[in-house]
Amino acid sequence: MKQILIKRFTFLFLVALYILGCSNNVWTKDEISITPQPQKLILKNYYVKITNDWHIEIDKHDNENLFSANYLNQELSDDFDIILPVERAAFSATAKHIFIGIVKGDLMKEILRKEKMDVSELADYEEGYILEVFDDHIVIAANEPPGVFYGIQTLLQLVKTKEGQILIPAVKITDYPRIRRRGVHILGANLDKIKNQIDQMAKFKMNTAIIQSGRYFNLKEGATQQIFREIFSYARQRFIEPIPELTSFGVGADVLNKDLYAAEGIWEENEHFKFVNDIAIPMKPTKHTLVNVIRSGDSNIVIKNLEETRTYKEGVDYKVIDGAISYPYSLNNRPTKIVRISAGAIGNGQEVLISYDYVENRCASWSPWSIPYCPSTERTYKIMFEALENVIRSLRPRYISIGHDEIRGLNRDSRCKKRNLTNAELLADEINRLNNFVKTKDPNIRLLMWDDMINPWHNGGDERYQLQFGGILGRTCDAIDSIPKDMIVMIWWYDAKDSLNKMRNSPDFFDSKGFDYLVAGYKDKKNIRNWKELSKGRKKCLGIITTTWDGWERNIEGIRYTAEMGWH
Repeated sequence: MKQILIKRFTFLFLVALYILGCSNNVWTKDEISITPQPQKLILKNYYVKITNDWHIEIDKHDNENLFSANYLNQELSDDFDIILPVERAAFSATAKHIFIGIVKGDLMKEILRKEKMDVSELADYEEGYILEVFDDHIVIAANEPPGVFYGIQTLLQLVKTKEGQILIPAVKITDYPRIRRRGVHILGANLDKIKNQIDQMAKFKMNTAIIQSGRYFNLKEGATQQIFREIFSYARQRFIEPIPELTSFGVGADVLNKDLYAAEGIWEENEHFKFVNDIAIPMKPTKHTLVNVIRSGDSNIVIKNLEETRTYKEGVDYKVIDGAISYPYSLNNRPTKIVRISAGAIGNGQEVLISYDYVENRCASWSPWSIPYCPSTERTYKIMFEALENVIRSLRPRYISIGHDEIRGLNRDSRCKKRNLTNAELLADEINRLNNFVKTKDPNIRLLMWDDMINPWHNGGDERYQLQFGGILGRTCDAIDSIPKDMIVMIWWYDAKDSLNKMRNSPDFFDSKGFDYLVAGYKDKKNIRNWKELSKGRKKCLGIITTTWDGWERNIEGIRYTAEMGWH
């Protein structure tokens, strides 16, 4: 009896020591940090130690998840200095394996049966996964390859080092995103840093990157083309949809740097001049008189007599000495000079009316990018169509963003005015031209655009919006009824206060118009959360994105928070 008691005491003592020794090594839920937080997490009361004799195993026929398996191996090697070889197998015969794969694969079917793992909860979630850590192996099972990849991201966030050991808490996680598109709009993409940014998005289980760059307009250059191909391939391997954004119309810089005369000018009609010593001198000069004059086949200087009964001819009655013109069209540029030809019909001392299109940044001096291109000249479309074709041919995108936010100046130069269109008609025509061209190259591509110019609760609903930029009266939001329904609208608003009631009203509005849309926040967590709540359960809402207007590094927390909101 005494020996039995001693044995029982020894056994209990050893158990107590084991529990005491393990208590510092077992995680609590509060100590486990996963972004985004999983839908369900069950914490077991032990951990698993990963050593060099572990392996990563996929089905012998599985090529879809080979990248993910190698990715896991590389990340473990980089972060924890451990190499786990990737193997292919037809059945699970050994321990110390990390099994990854889709639930319909032969290997995973066997493992799920052996471990009695129920994956029925994943049925409705293409990107869902189950991750379970057992005492001598780990299983990551998913419906589709993106889910496998997300399970790997979660596993990597679970791995810790302690006292030189690589440890993983024993957990069972069932996880899936409730929102389809979760992404970042990357402004002015730094091509040297963007792969690191894509890696960060991958760790947050985001799946959409809208990548804006002026270098899409130079894709004819072989080196530039190769850089973008590598970036797009890099993103797709990580199940991130890369969407090229070619800034256009309202942000015309990329077009205007190639053709200065493609700018949307301002029509100066019948400015009063007098020829003094053969030179045209303005009677009431302004800061923009004959500065940045557009001289092209479809826009040029027109000189008439005061009665407007006669139009004089260049080269016969007068000659033009072109001034300096350069982007971003400073009003300090050397002005154009007009000189009468003595043998012509204009007399010295004669007063005339001179009309011309000139370019001026009518917005803030700090935003030269706000100079729009002209939607009524073929010069614009020659550049835009070439860039779009090169993007489609080289990068094979499923989507292309054309921007179109805050168009500060339209329907104001002679090329637009002669068409006699409303602001809304002109905007719709321009969007349709871009869309129709893209569809001729690939009918499956869908265009994205920012919403403010077609939204009645934002710039598009203000009938006086264009007046401040030299334009005419008229809303642009009515263009919504004349553009293709397969376009995707990016609804943006960055203030949680929603002073224009845009956030509250926009989802219903675009639902009623039949458009799919993304909602876009920026930095403010309450703003991002409000967008998530306002769009919840709406079938036309494809997801949520965040923006990086002042740079990636300054928006990391906003990106992380958007990933969290986008998952749930």
